[in-house]
Amino acid sequence: MKLLIPIENSGVQYWRTRTPLWELEKKGLVETRYFEARQFTVTEVSEGLKWCDAVLFRGCADTSGLDLLRKYQSLGKPCIVDQDDFTFDV
Repeated sequence: MKLLIPIENSGVQYWRTRTPLWELEKKGLVETRYFEARQFTVTEVSEGLKWCDAVLFRGCADTSGLDLLRKYQSLGKPCIVDQDDFTFDV
């Protein structure tokens, strides 16, 4: 599976996203392509979307994140969200 992943370079992202994916890559189970979530080019993201099978988000806790998720879905890309806290219960 080819995963496109917006990253934020946080400790949570490192441990919950990058570390497990490195192990899956070693086993040949996934291919990954990352882009900086706050600093990216349109070309970088559009090429990534053409390449990937799915988009993997680490957290999606506000309305802007939900809007972005819906945009990716509207392009026909499945989206995977790793939500480590019950943000919506607060």
